[in-house]
Amino acid sequence: MTTPLILKRTQAAIHAHRFPDLRFWIGFFLLNTLLFLPTYLFNRLDTRLLPSAGDDRVTTWFVWRNNLDVLRLHFEWVAVVALWITFGRMRRGRLGRWFRAVTLALYLIAVIYAVYEASMRAMYQLDPNFYGQLPLFRDGIEFVLVSLQIPAWVYVAATVALIVVVWVLARLYLAVISPEAARLSVWTRGGIWLLLGWGVVVAFMLGGRLASPKTAVNSLTVKLVQNITASAELYRQVQSFDPSQPQAVYDFTDQILLRKPNIYLIFVESYGSVLYKRDDWRERYTDMMTAYTARLAADGWYAATALSESPTWGGGSWMAYTSALFGLRIDSQPQYLALFEAYQEEAYPDFGHYLQDQGYNYTRLSSIVSDLEDVDWGAYEQFYGTDRWLNFDDLAYDGPVYGWGPAPPDQYALNFVRENVMTKSAEPQLLFFITQNSHYPWAPLPQIVKDYRAYLTGEFGQVVTDFDPTALPNVRMRENYMQSIEYEMTVLFDFIRETGDEDALFVLIGDHQPQRVSKRLDGFDTPLHILSRDPALIDALGTYGLEPGLLVAEPEPALHHEGLYSLLMNLLLGEYGSGVKVPPPYRPNGMTMQDDIQ
Repeated sequence: MTTPLILKRTQAAIHAHRFPDLRFWIGFFLLNTLLFLPTYLFNRLDTRLLPSAGDDRVTTWFVWRNNLDVLRLHFEWVAVVALWITFGRMRRGRLGRWFRAVTLALYLIAVIYAVYEASMRAMYQLDPNFYGQLPLFRDGIEFVLVSLQIPAWVYVAATVALIVVVWVLARLYLAVISPEAARLSVWTRGGIWLLLGWGVVVAFMLGGRLASPKTAVNSLTVKLVQNITASAELYRQVQSFDPSQPQAVYDFTDQILLRKPNIYLIFVESYGSVLYKRDDWRERYTDMMTAYTARLAADGWYAATALSESPTWGGGSWMAYTSALFGLRIDSQPQYLALFEAYQEEAYPDFGHYLQDQGYNYTRLSSIVSDLEDVDWGAYEQFYGTDRWLNFDDLAYDGPVYGWGPAPPDQYALNFVRENVMTKSAEPQLLFFITQNSHYPWAPLPQIVKDYRAYLTGEFGQVVTDFDPTALPNVRMRENYMQSIEYEMTVLFDFIRETGDEDALFVLIGDHQPQRVSKRLDGFDTPLHILSRDPALIDALGTYGLEPGLLVAEPEPALHHEGLYSLLMNLLLGEYGSGVKVPPPYRPNGMTMQDDIQ
């Protein structure tokens, strides 16, 4: 009875002995592919898993490919394998054990770096920068987790899954980097050295470009060197910032506004110029904006529009709107944090503070449901210098909440503030708000109602999000995004049309391009609309590159977010100022933390 079992085991051993090369190559390519899989997965909506001969010229196919496929070579991985299978002494005793343990740890680090790099490039179009992005992750992760309201069992399952993945990777790695390498054929050894030679040739040709995800050969060493160098440069820039410099540029205390319109500065979440760059979206968007241009004109509203380049892409809204309010380009979290700390005791000379000096009351609205402590809100109020910072609890709202945050309908939030704040004071008003219902995942969306108080009647019930946004097909996600923009534009333009204030000024601007449904080639620009009942004010905007109406003829950026502050100051003081002083100069690029102001 035992003979067949012994025979089977003997045959299995013979089989394993005969085919160590096949098992080696399978393990080698699996582990190599895993280092490129994150980039593919984060870009899977517009890339293919494997390359095609028609993607690029044949002469460059083995050097550079625009399609972010997984059929590439990781230089350090093939170098480790080449050393292991070539030098027998390295595989023996304590040296062999140390080599396997150390290189396994390095491989796991390479996997982690691949996930980090792919996520930064895909979600924010940022080159990896430890100093710039680790604070972004640290400060944002708690807010994201609270907003998503993930149940505890998901964390447990994710932890278990992570442990299993690490265990599987370790087993696979040690199966390739194993003592069995002594039995590999000369053809396998030659093949590995041929791959290493390919990597050396590409490295010689491209040098530092081996950090790009588009090179056929990637190098973790090159990536780390570039990352650390860029981190050090950003650190130097942040540390060298002189908080007195903005005062030298934006000191408008001697400039007086004679006419003081109520100003609504509204950032539209995920409102990107990509709407011009997809045929189906462009048609729907153009039809909608053309119709609203006519409706607004019929109600006595004039509009001018341009595209403005945001300092951020796909996220980091606070950097976009702070750049606009401060006239200072902020494109990394350390820059933002440095400003946040520097201006807790003294006031930054921003748009809001200038208007307060002119008698304005500055209100800021954050409508999302949030668990931030009061001390955090106090620090934000101190930084932005608002007279009132309204949160969800101030909205007297107990109806359904939607999407990201979550948050009440923007229609409710805006109308509540206008009715209960903006019209209750004789002082001129500045309102800052960033919309919530156009935030990813763009569904579910509220209904639009005739009276915003209808949301409090209970007829809408509870909102149930019964889908995983990350699992939606691209066509559904694109439709959700377009519908959210249609909803947001309807809410905003109806809100403007219903405004009884004859002297109001509205500034609507996108914070950044939408994630997942746009890409780097779409650029960083977003639409900017300025609306007023004063035709002379709107006509004056042509000087800055804005076009009449709610559309632009060509989807190219004419402005920068960090230039908006000086644009508005130049415009308002030029049209409504005392006339005693020359309006401040328009600074289309604002200033940077590296400006050396004399």
